[in-house]
Amino acid sequence: MLLPPLRLFFLCLCLSSVCLLQIKADGVLGSRIKVDPKLKFENPKLRQAYIALQSWKLAIFSDPFNFTANWNGSDVCSYNGIYCAPFPGSYNKTRVVAGIDLNHADMAGYLPSELGLLRDLALFHLNSNRFCGEVPLTFNRMKLLYELDLSNNRYHPSSSTESFNRLRFGIPENMGNSPVSALVLADNDLGGCIPGSIGQMGKTLNELILSNDNLTGCLPQIGNLKKVTVFDVSSNRLRGPLPSSVGNMRSLEELHVANNGFTGVIPPSICQLPNLENFTYSSNFFTGRAPICGAVSVVNGSMNCIPFMARQRSAKECSSLPARPVDCSKFGCNNIFSPPPPTFKMAPIFRKLPPPIYSSPPPPSSKMSPSFRAYSPPPPPSSKMSPTVRAYSPPPPPLSKMFRLPIAYHGRASSIVISGTDIIRPRLGQGHPQGDSEPYFGPSKKLDFELEMAAVVGPGNELGKPIDVNNAADHIFGLVLMNDWSARDIQAWEYVPLGPFLGKSFGTTVSPWIVTLDALEPFSCQAPKQDPPPLPYLTEKESVNYDISLEVQLKPSGKDESSVITKSNFQNLYWTITQQLAHHTVNGCNLRPGDLLGTGTISGPEPDSYGCLLELTWNGQKPLSMNGTTQTFLQDGDQVAFSGVCKGDGYNVGFGTCIGKILPSLP
Repeated sequence: MLLPPLRLFFLCLCLSSVCLLQIKADGVLGSRIKVDPKLKFENPKLRQAYIALQSWKLAIFSDPFNFTANWNGSDVCSYNGIYCAPFPGSYNKTRVVAGIDLNHADMAGYLPSELGLLRDLALFHLNSNRFCGEVPLTFNRMKLLYELDLSNNRYHPSSSTESFNRLRFGIPENMGNSPVSALVLADNDLGGCIPGSIGQMGKTLNELILSNDNLTGCLPQIGNLKKVTVFDVSSNRLRGPLPSSVGNMRSLEELHVANNGFTGVIPPSICQLPNLENFTYSSNFFTGRAPICGAVSVVNGSMNCIPFMARQRSAKECSSLPARPVDCSKFGCNNIFSPPPPTFKMAPIFRKLPPPIYSSPPPPSSKMSPSFRAYSPPPPPSSKMSPTVRAYSPPPPPLSKMFRLPIAYHGRASSIVISGTDIIRPRLGQGHPQGDSEPYFGPSKKLDFELEMAAVVGPGNELGKPIDVNNAADHIFGLVLMNDWSARDIQAWEYVPLGPFLGKSFGTTVSPWIVTLDALEPFSCQAPKQDPPPLPYLTEKESVNYDISLEVQLKPSGKDESSVITKSNFQNLYWTITQQLAHHTVNGCNLRPGDLLGTGTISGPEPDSYGCLLELTWNGQKPLSMNGTTQTFLQDGDQVAFSGVCKGDGYNVGFGTCIGKILPSLP
């Protein structure tokens, strides 16, 4: 084992402001692990796995959920997070360590070279931990590796100022030699270029997720990736045009290139891909697209330089230096025609970057009940619904479904409170477990707000008699502001298969004033175009939203001043309130006067318009900065205040405020 002074020295390094190289073992792998001769192993491969895992256990400095507590003894197949299976083709069914799944374990440490002893590993999931340093070169021994997920690793020092650092290594030039089917390296600090050898992974690769990795240069030719269904390189610093070869990726369902510096015209062949359902290319400098691109089920092209399209950059931005075409050969990426080196390795590159900016947490959910109902809108136009969401459990509803009907579920009316009522942090709920560990019980660690509005039902309908969508406005008395507080950790654990329960039912705050639809009529506006067109029972003669400016202020505990943390608008809703009401009654459900229909979280297209902390901080990965302090989820003593106003010519129509303060959980 490591000598105590050496181990202490490395621990001090990992607590500094930079995530440094791991300490490498000299000599033969595993030489520092002394195997007790009394231990009996099922076969030599499991003995090697024991050495690898014991070496890794020494390299783990923090294990808050005690994953490695049972990493003792010769039965490595019983270790938490370790999965064994018969070696392929072995006549005697020799068991080997085939998978490691420690997603969301919140461990801190580094990856030792001894992990290369796990030669038969096919699946390695290490999503959402705090490992730092490099991926060992010995990973090239894992010839059967099929899935590798190292996304969302970061480094937390133990000081009062929280700093985020992420795994740092350049993508190796010979990555194309890897046989993996899913390559997920999102939210790290990879740096450098995407190697041209990526295009040689067409026989095995199904998903490639390299979002928010500080990648530079141009995209290589990737048309040979004909089995890839998800390609996500959003939120990097990539430049140049989109290769026309992308149009050869016939299996592609989701293509995400938003938040880069791409230029030129989007090739028509991309939008003609037969299976493409979700194409996001906002916040680039594209100058044109084929009309057929508008036929993709979900497409977002805002903040570009495309003539005659809404929500584009200014003329000044479109004539700036970043908007000009670039010579991809000048980046020195060697990713166009260069052959791959003969072996697979990952070489470290070190640089310090800001924390992750945008990845994909599970989208906020909504609720419905006979007295209290709400809907979950589709994601805002520039929201990324990339497959990194799949790292969270459980997954969101399919995108195609979210644009077919207003996704919703029932809630309750008993805990709806008026503005100014304190909210006690929920305690009576199980939290999301880590890996195979037991669920925990206690106060919510991820308390959140949700910026919503709600419709108050007027006359209602009789049981068994649906309300026609074109008459639905006659059954809405007015609107109020609504904060549907959410315990994200409780919600994530409980909401499949039947929906949220304790994660939502502890409190919902509404504003004291109901503003009638008549008063809102001067501020009516056209609702967003719905594509695909809704079914006939949801098709409106006139689809109307309202121009209501919404704002959220947060006053942290112990502070005198509040900070505006988000601004959105009611007109961002995809499904109108009349469609929501009609959908709720289409099966004959009756509504009664005073029933409340929540809209679901109202998020806008830009990061500063997201309607909850889950989105604003990207599930806690990007802390908010407010008056010299940083924060992710709500703390005891925090006060949240919603406000909403319609701005007329010389007058305003307001909704008052919707305020709630968080109190500590009950003992």
